[in-house]
Amino acid sequence: MKLTFVRHGVTEWNTLGRWQGHSDNPLSEAGEHQARLLARRLKGQSFDLVYSSDLVRARRTAELALPGVSVLVDERLREVHFGEFDGRTFDQIRLHPLFATWAERPFEVPTPSGESLSEVVTRGLAWASTLPDGANVVTFTHSLFIRSLVCHLIDIPFRSSPHRIFPVPLSTPHTSLTVVRRAENDWTLERLGDDSHLEHWTSSDASQQTSQHS
Repeated sequence: MKLTFVRHGVTEWNTLGRWQGHSDNPLSEAGEHQARLLARRLKGQSFDLVYSSDLVRARRTAELALPGVSVLVDERLREVHFGEFDGRTFDQIRLHPLFATWAERPFEVPTPSGESLSEVVTRGLAWASTLPDGANVVTFTHSLFIRSLVCHLIDIPFRSSPHRIFPVPLSTPHTSLTVVRRAENDWTLERLGDDSHLEHWTSSDASQQTSQHS
């Protein structure tokens, strides 16, 4: 089985540094542009199944990146439910009386009125268990969901600290690709947070414009 995880494009809340969790915010204009650049990269590629979180920022990214392709929507692919942290910046969140407790043990301790990373991984694994063996699957989802599930699959330990924005030592930029492959029961990380399409196509467009006006 091959799983390609795509983080959604950027939103206004991302730009403002606000945690959005289950908040259903649309892509910003920049986010839509990122998704269209991703479409150039994915053009000609085929997948057995295409999935998306039910949140609009993920669904819209899938729609723009793979136009005309049927997308299966599953709420289990949502971002972490941040509860009372939702909509706040990190500077605001770390002042919350329960933040330190969550930051010390985020895998076991849920966010206030939200969920723990263990619960996120559990629903991610439940989704993955429904996929057919040998399938090549792409799913449009969210950063901490991707990082939590991938850390579990390839056995990377969580790094808990009240000084870290998120307690997972991986980076997944907007519209980046993270790829894992399973052979028997062993998962291998093939690609992590690859957003080279943003730089490649933006540079290519700029070069073409320069050539046209030179």
